[in-house]
Amino acid sequence: MEETIRLLLGAVRSAMWGRALPAASAPEIWKDVYTLAQTNDLAFLVYEGAVRGNATLPEEVSKRFLRSAGAAFGRFCAQNHAMERLSDAFEQAQIDYLPLKGLVLRDLYPTAEWRVGRDLDILIRPADLNRACAALRQALAPVTEKKATHDVAFETPDGVRLELHFSLFDDVDRCGTLLSHPFAHAFPCVSGGHRYRLPDAELYAYQIAHMAKHLRYGGGCGIRPFLDLFLLSEQIGQAAREKGETLLSVCDLEGFARVVHHASTVFFGDGDEDAKTDALLRFILKNQAFGTYQSAAALQKSDADTATDDRSHLLSRLFPSYRYMCRSYPVLRRAPVLLPFCWGVRGLHIFAGPSRTRFLEENRAYRTVGQEHIDEMSRMLDYLQL
Repeated sequence: MEETIRLLLGAVRSAMWGRALPAASAPEIWKDVYTLAQTNDLAFLVYEGAVRGNATLPEEVSKRFLRSAGAAFGRFCAQNHAMERLSDAFEQAQIDYLPLKGLVLRDLYPTAEWRVGRDLDILIRPADLNRACAALRQALAPVTEKKATHDVAFETPDGVRLELHFSLFDDVDRCGTLLSHPFAHAFPCVSGGHRYRLPDAELYAYQIAHMAKHLRYGGGCGIRPFLDLFLLSEQIGQAAREKGETLLSVCDLEGFARVVHHASTVFFGDGDEDAKTDALLRFILKNQAFGTYQSAAALQKSDADTATDDRSHLLSRLFPSYRYMCRSYPVLRRAPVLLPFCWGVRGLHIFAGPSRTRFLEENRAYRTVGQEHIDEMSRMLDYLQL
């Protein structure tokens, strides 16, 4: 295992469980550890582990860690404030809501701010969508609002991003059949009111399916979901894990569940590492929290059903299929003749807005990604049973 990776995992274990920190060959190696932690959204936790393990950090690296930790804590406080306003608004409007991801998983950590997410994810019933959006507009005064295929994204004046989900997964995801009626499984929290929670097995299944979605469609999910999974597995026990795997069988993800569960015990527990888990760990860390442009390109080119030549790929990005366009422009379902017009509107949004840089970077990555990267992606997807 590479030294930077060994120190990264060691720092997490030091913070979480007080384990001894591995020795570093030189203080300068922490520069690389910081970069790895920052790109995988773990800088706050890794810095805590380094401090607890009495690591010798270069002054500039220590300052970088402190800035990242401060930013993460500031985001945590802002998110908590937004959640308080959301909860009050939904209670007053009598809207059932179900927090997802970090809002639930933070309870597994010794200190909640060690699991601050990049955004807030809340599920509501589809029938309550219009009322919920109206309540949030009044409570949060968002500066942006954008509806997608399974959520509405808001951003508050203090920079909190909130995704209001009206289904757990996009209807084209492989995971779309999992927990298609989540409130049928959920139960009210002990505090009463309209806040709900998923049972352990369903929460476990959702966590794994969400990891699969990011890996299969984005090329990366980051190392933190593996830590979440390890902590969740330890808390809920074997019976709930097995029930969760049974639930995942409806979308053919039980094999993936076993692979990532084993990997989580290797990365953060006492599981035995081998060449495959080492390769997976390097793959996960290299592709960062949500995948890179290169990993997304390698993913597309590793799939015979999606791989095309560079020119065809560019045309497909400029003029997506009718089915794809319907997701962003629902009016097309009633008036397909408007497809060329919607292509034009989409093009204007891309090239006249902030999406231009991303579009160009994605296209460049597709043209330049190497065969070695493509082969690695294919091997990892096979190993993960995706």
